Amino acid sequence: MAWGLVLGTFASGLLDLLRLDPWGAMLSSLTLSGTPHIRNVEQAAKRLISVGAEISAEELHSKLDPESQIVLNQHNSPLWFPAKDIETPMFWIAGDADLAVNEPSQRKSALHYKADYAMVPGAAHNLMMEKSQRQSVRTIHEWLEKTVD
Repeated sequence: MAWGLVLGTFASGLLDLLRLDPWGAMLSSLTLSGTPHIRNVEQAAKRLISVGAEISAEELHSKLDPESQIVLNQHNSPLWFPAKDIETPMFWIAGDADLAVNEPSQRKSALHYKADYAMVPGAAHNLMMEKSQRQSVRTIHEWLEKTVD
């Protein structure tokens, strides 16, 4: 399962990236930088927040720093494989409008880790910047209360 998980999420993420921003994908490969994906206000907003988010696209972009493509990819094969037989309680929360890591890949990862899973409708990658941020916080809080007791 681990090998399939890694290949599946990496492959689907790569296809999503190529569809979303082929120029950014090419630039990231050439420069080993994740920065091309957030190279301007439009690209950063498209990848990280939904329309109507609590933060403006301009404000989001002004807060972003360069990222290494190597760091972004270090959790993919052949450098890394997901742990097996996890005993720690886990909670995975995802937005169904996430264009950085698609929701089906996140659901698959949660399943691998036997994590409790919640999907926030209409939310993009930066869940706490979305108009649904209170719902996300409430969902996390409820999971913690249920799990800690």
